[in-house]
Amino acid sequence: FPRLAAEEAPVRRAARAALIAPFLGQPPSARGETPDRWGRHHVELASLNGSPSLSMVLLLAGEALAWPADVPPACRASYLAAERAAARARLGLWAGPWHSELEASDGAAVAARAGAVAVMRGRVMHVGQTRRATYLNFGARGTGASAELNLAAWRDLEAQGWTRDRMKGQNVTVRGVVGEARPARMLVGDAASVEVNRD
Repeated sequence: FPRLAAEEAPVRRAARAALIAPFLGQPPSARGETPDRWGRHHVELASLNGSPSLSMVLLLAGEALAWPADVPPACRASYLAAERAAARARLGLWAGPWHSELEASDGAAVAARAGAVAVMRGRVMHVGQTRRATYLNFGARGTGASAELNLAAWRDLEAQGWTRDRMKGQNVTVRGVVGEARPARMLVGDAASVEVNRD
């Protein structure tokens, strides 16, 4: 369920291969109840020595990013906690600036990561709406980034009780792909990728 980063040095590939090796050839320890639209099941792999699942091992080592939409709701908190622990310890991907959490008020820094899967955090200054998307705008106009949520993602957040007025002023963490176009924005495909933080 974690997302592996595309940008890797040989040392990163070697470290990840060493973590994955004990899981190769093992049957799934858990299987998702319902297949996705292509008939695929999400599975969890665990080695025979009783270690944590492969997903958890990768997250704790800082070799993957958590992706809440791909995780059963009951497991999301533990996956995010594992990712935060690795980030605090600056392990794996978190050791370099390329994979650090982006500050949403710094549009230039966000734009520099165009095309990358990333994590961005900031305070929502304004919520905009068009016919095709909802925008969480961060920082000062023209200098901050935006999170672009598709209609389904925003409807899911509304179903959870979030309105445009209520979302304004919230400190949030979003996950998605940084868009290529200016102004700087992150494309967010699902409500699970929007986490409202406690200040």
